[in-house]
Parts: sequence; structure tokens; C-alpha cells
Amino acid sequence: GGRPLFPLFDEAGKPGMSGRMGCLTCHDPHAGGKTGENGASGKYQRDPGKIFLSDICATCHRGDALKVLKEFHTGQRKEP
Repeated sequence: GGRPLFPLFDEAGKPGMSGRMGCLTCHDPHAGGKTGENGASGKYQRDPGKIFLSDICATCHRGDALKVLKEFHTGQRKEP
């Protein structure tokens, strides 16, 4: 019933505990724009150390979750 720290989104775009990832899953626009470890790419991240998010990604990407997370914006994605 609470707000998830890393929200997922249903088909209507409503945040919840299940669904698809969206920008707000990893980024918090109200985080203050602190520069992260990777310069501009680390701004506004909910989890700058990528520890918790890599655990979330590990559900589907077991062996390479951290790699998938780090390359999310640059890698080629497959549609589910």
C-alpha cells in the first residue's frame, strides 16, 4: 500500500510494485541534481551506487544485472 522506492508502471502509467520500468524507476527529478560517480549521467539517480537497482535487474538478468543497468541508455534493448 505504500509508495515503492523504485516504482514500476502499469499500462495506464500508474506507479506500483509491478509492471514495466520507466524513467522514474531509476531517476528522481526532485533529487537535487547531485553529480554522481559518472558525472552528468549520475544526476538525479535514486540509487547512485547501483546496488539496489542491480538487485532488481537480477530478477531477469541474473549474471549481468550490473552491466545491463550501467548500459541501459546506451545498449540495445529487447522488447518483452
